[in-house]
Amino acid sequence: MHLTKEQLRMISELRNGLGVLSEISTHKIPEEATHGTVLVSCADGDRVDDIFGFHKKCHEHGRHHLLTAAGGPVTGVWGTGNLLAEEIDIARRVKAIQTIVLVAHLPCAMAWSQGMTIPDILNALFERKSWVKQHFPIYAEKKGGVVCHVHVDNGKKMRTYHACKDAWYTCREKFQ
Repeated sequence: MHLTKEQLRMISELRNGLGVLSEISTHKIPEEATHGTVLVSCADGDRVDDIFGFHKKCHEHGRHHLLTAAGGPVTGVWGTGNLLAEEIDIARRVKAIQTIVLVAHLPCAMAWSQGMTIPDILNALFERKSWVKQHFPIYAEKKGGVVCHVHVDNGKKMRTYHACKDAWYTCREKFQ
């Protein structure tokens, strides 16, 4: 599965013109992430190694707990979310983790099979972020407690970007 030229153009616009997707650099990584992260991602075998490998490189001093399922945090595979909440809660308590990282990826066969578009995926990613903060108020009280990333496989290389909810909510009507 590959991204279409139109999808690649949209991703480029989200990166270069609108600021929704931005390069990840160590100065943008929350201080709390040095204690570890709960990484919630799709289980896509073609991309999970790159997603987790890049994540470990960015957070090389932390301990990480990887939670994966088809579609990751965006497709509703975890149903109402009770199982996901339970898994996040166990990881954060047992490992004293203070940062949750939600990763969507493009292309995502599970999302595409449900008729989701890139805007749908971004909306679902940020809705899941709000959901995590509702279920775990400790994360709602601090900046950087829940972080969103989007992993992109453009067919030539793979990159992971920080996804900015405020920038997306400012421009999303353009894509609806």
